[in-house]
Amino acid sequence: MIGVICAGTFGGYSGTWRAGLAFGTVTALTVLAAWAVTVLIIRSSTENSPKIEVSHERRIEIAELYNWGIWLVILAWYMFFPLLWFHGVHESNWQADCRTNLEILATAMSNYSRESGSFGSTNITDEQGDIVYSWRVSLLGSLGEETVLDQLDMTCRWDDAANMEILDHTGVHGHFQCPSERQACTEVEMRETSYTMIVGPGMISDGPAAVRPEEITDGLENTILFVETKDSGIHWAEPRDLEFDEMSFRINDPDRPSISSHHPGGAYVVFCDGRVRFLKNDTDPKIVRALLTIAGGEDVSEFLKTLDEEALIKY
Repeated sequence: MIGVICAGTFGGYSGTWRAGLAFGTVTALTVLAAWAVTVLIIRSSTENSPKIEVSHERRIEIAELYNWGIWLVILAWYMFFPLLWFHGVHESNWQADCRTNLEILATAMSNYSRESGSFGSTNITDEQGDIVYSWRVSLLGSLGEETVLDQLDMTCRWDDAANMEILDHTGVHGHFQCPSERQACTEVEMRETSYTMIVGPGMISDGPAAVRPEEITDGLENTILFVETKDSGIHWAEPRDLEFDEMSFRINDPDRPSISSHHPGGAYVVFCDGRVRFLKNDTDPKIVRALLTIAGGEDVSEFLKTLDEEALIKY
């Protein structure tokens, strides 16, 4: 009965019957084990002490004492264990939501590319050719945020006071932030993007412009379009991204800017064909570098095949 109650309660909180079943089973086994230990202790206290008579009242007191102990252990377990499990369940949900974010952005990027004729989105420049907005802003129309786009003064920089009032209070930044990262953000950090392009010569973008599809001779399926970058410090509308010449090619490098996330074990990347893949922390930096170039000529087919097979097993 206790196991059923625990299973139902925890399953309701966590949103998964498997979590509830597991928690209920463990709790029920804990109760049974504690009850068995109590019986053994009481029997031992009477059988192994033949010279000492234990009254019926004393036995009841001992039984009650151990019963209270059992219930205290169950209460502590019931309160502490879900905290650990909830974090794991929520992180799994946040990671799934992050993947969905990236898939939506990949679709928006594809739609924008068909309209613009270039592959990927470009940063927005003013009449003098100065970059005033990020490529992320240029995706707003494809994301169904035309109203926000229409309110912006495109003749001024992204950080103009009037523009910032719009950019910071529309909720649009949610398109560009990983849910896992959002949980630990301050109000200012909520405006920072989790998703960046890799910018530099031979990359998908050199900063001011994106490339044409025919320039990606490594193949769309073999070339990274944009990536996760945790704690980037980049406002989502700011025309700044991860610099190829300054980054580390280790996933989640703690010492230098890199492809990184708050997910355990790795980070998501989006390829030019729209696929979202998870690169593990132990991915060979040489492979990561090869996936970033658009015309490096490296053969990464076996690595991607293995990656896709692992993803099929996981999902």
